[in-house]
Amino acid sequence: MLTDPTITRNVVELVDSGNLDTATWKLHDIIIPTTTVQLGRSIRPQLVSRTLDGDFTHLLPETMSYTQIDQLLSDPQEWILSRALGVRRGYTFVIPTDNRMIGTLVHAVVEHLVRHSERGDGAIPPAARIATTFDHFVPRFAAELLLPGQLARRNTIRSTVLASLTHLFTAAQNRGFYITGAEENFCVDWTLTIAGTPRTVQLRGQRDLEGAFVDGRPVIIDLKWANSDKRYRTMIDDGEAVQLSVYSRTTDAPPGVHPLTSYFMLKQGRFVSTDDCLDPDSTGRADAFDDDGYGLGGDPAGLWPIIEESVEHALSNIVAGRFDSPNADTHADLDATPGERTSEVDKALKAIKKEILQDGRLFCIRRQTFSDFNLIYGIAGDHS
Repeated sequence: MLTDPTITRNVVELVDSGNLDTATWKLHDIIIPTTTVQLGRSIRPQLVSRTLDGDFTHLLPETMSYTQIDQLLSDPQEWILSRALGVRRGYTFVIPTDNRMIGTLVHAVVEHLVRHSERGDGAIPPAARIATTFDHFVPRFAAELLLPGQLARRNTIRSTVLASLTHLFTAAQNRGFYITGAEENFCVDWTLTIAGTPRTVQLRGQRDLEGAFVDGRPVIIDLKWANSDKRYRTMIDDGEAVQLSVYSRTTDAPPGVHPLTSYFMLKQGRFVSTDDCLDPDSTGRADAFDDDGYGLGGDPAGLWPIIEESVEHALSNIVAGRFDSPNADTHADLDATPGERTSEVDKALKAIKKEILQDGRLFCIRRQTFSDFNLIYGIAGDHS
């Protein structure tokens, strides 16, 4: 069969095109008429946001998490595609690499140290125990560090983790609280008013570290492994620490008491918080609403009302068929490619943020380069 002359001919010879309008494609004894197709060209969109007629209540979530809230406050259309419609990257993307891989490893180390503490009171673990735990989890979470040529890198990371985690537990004890739990799940009912109708969803998540002062005031710490702590400092100062606010809202704190919340930068070995005892760089108060920050700042717990209002607004727009993507719109309008940082894009996004804040809502600026949907949006620069 495969040696038949009709199979071995060149592909162009399979088309009998004496006249393009009546050309036929022949393969063995199969003859199919062909037609000439106009060459299609993809063009860059001027607007990514979409508005459709109809009622889209069926897209509303039954559960919410910090990640979903963060998406809704930065790119509602991305939330629609990934959460409501289930459009996601392939499975290989979920395999962590680089900073994500190391972060996953160190999270596992901290969880083990807390859950298997010899004293169970948040005592500072000995350096030898941290080192042993690190070595135990490397093959499972960061096996590439065991490859030839990775010894120096592995030792550098190991030394960083030992110093960082020692400081984490020491600073906690010096501040007067003890770490009592790691990777703790939470699930609470959250009632939202969406398109004028009350709707209850489950707010779910997992807190990296939980602790408590002797007077019962809760402590929540979120662990981050990143090359710089600048982004998280900006999130605190500009009132975008949505994750810490969500965690604060879902604790069993005494009435009128806000939990102490903080990021802990694992690579730098330091806290980023509004608590100036933990974080010497903290102002300990809210920033003014001005041209430089456009932020609310202050204790992340105080962000909750504006977060709730913003989520209700975003979901109400979705019900009405309005699927916004302000960051992608800005890139499309300015003919900017994600990852190409320009002052025009930054200026436009700050103006959008300021306008939305004046309406009593929150817009979280995220780097568009990290979006999974730039190709779908048509702004990735590839129009093939």
